[in-house]
Amino acid sequence: MHTDTYKALENISKKYKEKQTGIILQCLLGLSLYEALKCPPECININLVEGVDIIVECKDFKYAIEVKTTKGSQINIGEKDFEGLKKYKENGYTPLITIIKIDLHSQWLFINPERLKRKSSWNINELYTDDIYKNLSEKVNEAFEELVLKYAQEIQDNGVRYLLDILREKKIRYSGK
Repeated sequence: MHTDTYKALENISKKYKEKQTGIILQCLLGLSLYEALKCPPECININLVEGVDIIVECKDFKYAIEVKTTKGSQINIGEKDFEGLKKYKENGYTPLITIIKIDLHSQWLFINPERLKRKSSWNINELYTDDIYKNLSEKVNEAFEELVLKYAQEIQDNGVRYLLDILREKKIRYSGK
């Protein structure tokens, strides 16, 4: 993550509580996936409260994505997260856990949950993007940086409400707010 992006995210995380910051990052990830995958907006569904966090269902690919965010060194991945992803996998989706730490040298990690042992807490420094998702990760992280810089001031001023307006404008589906 570039310095300007980090500073913008740090300012946002200082203004909003951890849960709100997580929702902001989840919305930005959804928008980044839309930009990176070049898929129609109706292919993306962002769940802001319950269930698997982001579902992408296009003709050529289907992803079920659990989103985790932190400022610390630990990330929690619960049994319900693994079970939710497992159910989507049984229906033909590629399950993913995406993780970002708000840190200067961080980026979104794309992880196959099947390679993780089922424990509740992980040291963020032990995690990495699986090779098969490196191309996707690069595209999403590039789009994420651009979107953070583009929307940072409005997010700072208006929080999640601003991003929900962007999602509606782009016709990306979301639920829970």
